[in-house]
Amino acid sequence: MRMTERIAQIAAETSSIRNLLSIGSADDQTFLREGAGGGERLAGRMKESQVLVLAELLADVYERRRESYILKEAMSTSDFPYLFGDVLYRQLLGAYNTVPVSYPGYFRIMDVTDFRTMKMYTIDGGGARLSQVAEYAPYPETTFTEGKYELSVAKYGRRYGISFEMLVNDDLNAFRSRPMVMATGARRSEEYLAASMLVDASGLHASYFTVGNANIITSNPPLSTAALQTAFTQLTNMVDSDGEPIIINGVNLIIAPGDKVLAENILQANTIRTTLAAYGGATGLELESNNWMKNAVQLHINPYLRTIATGLSTNPWFLEANPNDMTQRPAFMFGFLRGRRNPQLWVKDPNAQSLGGGSSSVAEGDFDTDSINYKLRHIFGAAQGDPKMCVGSDGKGS
Repeated sequence: MRMTERIAQIAAETSSIRNLLSIGSADDQTFLREGAGGGERLAGRMKESQVLVLAELLADVYERRRESYILKEAMSTSDFPYLFGDVLYRQLLGAYNTVPVSYPGYFRIMDVTDFRTMKMYTIDGGGARLSQVAEYAPYPETTFTEGKYELSVAKYGRRYGISFEMLVNDDLNAFRSRPMVMATGARRSEEYLAASMLVDASGLHASYFTVGNANIITSNPPLSTAALQTAFTQLTNMVDSDGEPIIINGVNLIIAPGDKVLAENILQANTIRTTLAAYGGATGLELESNNWMKNAVQLHINPYLRTIATGLSTNPWFLEANPNDMTQRPAFMFGFLRGRRNPQLWVKDPNAQSLGGGSSSVAEGDFDTDSINYKLRHIFGAAQGDPKMCVGSDGKGS
């Protein structure tokens, strides 16, 4: 029997030959159907050495001198849908994305030495304009007023444990990554505490935003260009204990997420149109000017304002003087234990030792239960400062 006829004969009886030869063209695919004729055409395009090797391989398999799996397709995961389905087609969904903390932009960050309350004292008075003194008249006496603010930090934390079996089976790192997720929770805790200085369950923080402090924006308007102008006027009209104006250099706009689009539209607009009637002018006429607020106001979004103010169906917002202007008292302060501004992650040292005398790995777990225990510790605190440095509205329009 001619060599090409032998190839064609074996090919006709071996369904996997197409995969071995990677036959792609329409002419080549007739190889299995046309027997020796197809084999002759294919052999004519192959080098003699290739034909010899192929013929020997096919003959060995056909005559059972070599195993048939040589000519079969490579097995893939589709051949084992149950065995591999739970391993190769699993994925761990990500956690909720945390909003980067906003409070450092509108809180003055401070360090405290220990857990005791840090007292910050103020002395007001003596800064008023000088009085004219008549000839032989006594100089007027200046009076001073003492005040204080307090800031303390507290310890926050959480722990969790996993079993040795969970750690071994954790091929997706679902539990190995939990400590870093806990660190995310630490940042959220900071942001939540910052928001609790501005609002309470009813709306604006009742002990800070009061009629006596004159820091509730007139009519509690929802955020708008006109309302922002009202707030800016009210903030810059604040005076100190001597009745002197407080010079404001830079302001922060603090909002809930629901007002983000509105705030961006207000601050990013190129021009502002205002009715002249708002300034006592003729009705029906408008004044158009460049948007001076674009560069004068810094926007900050705290996602916990509405979370805390559960009694509000509107979005509260605030306009605050720059707290990092060291010539001014801050409206709000945030403190960390000195040297510990970042959350600290811990894992419990195993209380076991191998017979060989070496220290046990953390992954080996507790001696009694094989559990691995993690802990996060974070130390921080917040306080309200000078109420003259921030004005707010609950957005209800009352």
